[in-house]
Amino acid sequence: MSHNHASEWLREGVGRYVADRLTGRDLAALVSSLREAGGPLPLPDLPRYQNGLDLPPEQWNRVADTAALLVAYLEEEQGRGTLARVLEALARQPADPRMTGPATFDERSRATIEAIEEVTGKSWAELDQAFHSWLYRDKGH
Repeated sequence: MSHNHASEWLREGVGRYVADRLTGRDLAALVSSLREAGGPLPLPDLPRYQNGLDLPPEQWNRVADTAALLVAYLEEEQGRGTLARVLEALARQPADPRMTGPATFDERSRATIEAIEEVTGKSWAELDQAFHSWLYRDKGH
């Protein structure tokens, strides 16, 4: 749906978010697991972790779980359908189905962040603060 313009961390986060919803795993369990792994990453750190194949599994899991919670935050706090609007914003860019064009890891992360900012009307720094406040306030982290 994003024509391969979504970052790897967002794709993995979406997959985990959906899998958690389908299996009935609640967000509190994910937050608890993430806390044991060192806590959620600051959102500005997510683009540093591009490729799960290049990272130790525990580090990639921390990245992906932070991204899954970001997806949950977007859907709960910004309204249902926020994720779909982010993916639609990414899809407005020319398709790159084989990921051979100019879309590098850095460009996909930048495009993802810009799409999230566009849809939410918040800067990445504002989202980081709101996301972590949401985690501490509502999820017992």
